[in-house]
Amino acid sequence: MITDGKDWVASARFAASEAELLRLANEFIATWSRDQLAALPGDCRVKRVESLEDLGGLAFALVRHECSLEPIDHPAILQAMARFFAAASTRGAELRALSRGFRPFGIPSMTVSRA
Repeated sequence: MITDGKDWVASARFAASEAELLRLANEFIATWSRDQLAALPGDCRVKRVESLEDLGGLAFALVRHECSLEPIDHPAILQAMARFFAAASTRGAELRALSRGFRPFGIPSMTVSRA
């Protein structure tokens, strides 16, 4: 991962639209080298995120492996990926709920666009 000083988790948590969130996820993936991505378990290797469903599935797989008792070759990579994608998946669910007119407790009031 390129250390550019960007707080990727905070960026995901405050994404204003689904499109922005997907763009951020793909930018985040692009910061990792091919070798770093290859070090992840097979079901966690992703090249591109196309939908909120992709975000959720990837977050689940990463966290499942992170919580597993099986040894992991590169735990720091897995942890960083899991942290970002868990935050992105949560924000995606919030944005989807807001776009449907549901305002769950604790979500900041903001204009939501799907663009």
